[in-house]
Amino acid sequence: MLHLLHCISAGFLLLLLLLLFLLLLLLLYFDFEALESEKASPAASEEKLVELPSAVAQQFSHRFVITQPRQQQQQQQQQQQQNNTFNTLHEYLSKDFHMLHKQVST
Repeated sequence: MLHLLHCISAGFLLLLLLLLFLLLLLLLYFDFEALESEKASPAASEEKLVELPSAVAQQFSHRFVITQPRQQQQQQQQQQQQNNTFNTLHEYLSKDFHMLHKQVST
């Protein structure tokens, strides 16, 4: 009798695992379909993003105003670092060029 109960409970557990696995596969399939439909029509997904109600846009607009100067400041810092690197490299190369020119000309 006990062996029969164990077999029945194991069967139910296996059935439950099988159903969960099938549910997972079904969810993955629908996610994949959604991704494929977005790839097929990117303009449609962009239009959905643009169609926000004005109240929602006004509610979140202050976040963009705050982050914009930070982004500009970061871009300016990156540009300054690139300029400094370029200027340093230019100085070294010009010194090397002048030294080579002196050696060749003598």
